[in-house]
Amino acid sequence: MKKNIWFTLFLLISIGACQQQKGDVYKNSSLQPVKDTIQPAAMQEENREADINYKIIQSENGVQGFGYDIYIKGKIYVHQPTIPAVAGNKGFSTKQKAEQSARLVIYKIKNNILPPTVEIRELDSLHLLE
Repeated sequence: MKKNIWFTLFLLISIGACQQQKGDVYKNSSLQPVKDTIQPAAMQEENREADINYKIIQSENGVQGFGYDIYIKGKIYVHQPTIPAVAGNKGFSTKQKAEQSARLVIYKIKNNILPPTVEIRELDSLHLLE
């Protein structure tokens, strides 16, 4: 019975020490916690009003099909030569499909859905997958 009490006491002290150390992880380290992707209101408004364009590109490095580049204020923001979220190196079969995907990414950027990740279910619902 005494062993169980001592073991329980030891366990509680150990857990308490771990919890205290958990908050001190970044004190003496060059590591910093990851910031949220939520942007301040000023940046959100800037994205909504930003000059965002896209360009359909021929996929590169021997990959067949089409991809796209997204530009914000004339600077490249996304370079997507293949179908996003799909394993392998395959481009969209038509320029129209690449364009629809590019417009989805622009919608996400303008609505501060960052990063503007494209999921397979979204591509499927837009009938962009073969």
